[in-house]
Amino acid sequence: MTRTSISWRAPEYKDEKKSADWYWAVGIVAVAGAAAAVFLGNVLFAILLVVGALSLMLFAARPPELLDVSIEENAIVIGSFRYPFATLESFWINEHFNPPKLLITSKRTFAPHIILAIHDVPADEIRSRLVEKLPEHEQHESLIQMLMEYLGF
Repeated sequence: MTRTSISWRAPEYKDEKKSADWYWAVGIVAVAGAAAAVFLGNVLFAILLVVGALSLMLFAARPPELLDVSIEENAIVIGSFRYPFATLESFWINEHFNPPKLLITSKRTFAPHIILAIHDVPADEIRSRLVEKLPEHEQHESLIQMLMEYLGF
């Protein structure tokens, strides 16, 4: 008996509107860092700081893309990426957030944590489907992730 997939749409990140002061702060920090780098004789690092700050501001100005998320028979599909259950270690649903978050640990070396907001689907339904395929282990967002969200990234 094949069950239908569970699917929902989730933003790729939490949309935090940045004020003009936020952009000014990033610009001032970048210019100050670049000036210090030039003063210390490292022009290449100064250029890297300015280009990085401009890239950060451009990325911050764009709205998050809505990703189609589905839990299928053999994989979790997020946008155009397919994560077979064999490449995933465990999951956890943190219902203390609004909306709840699905935290998945993969076997990848780089970026092993996948965090998704759950919209329009009961968390219990997702849990009952995933527990058939993956172990459920309590997980928490990393300190860096929480700090970045706090700072508006």
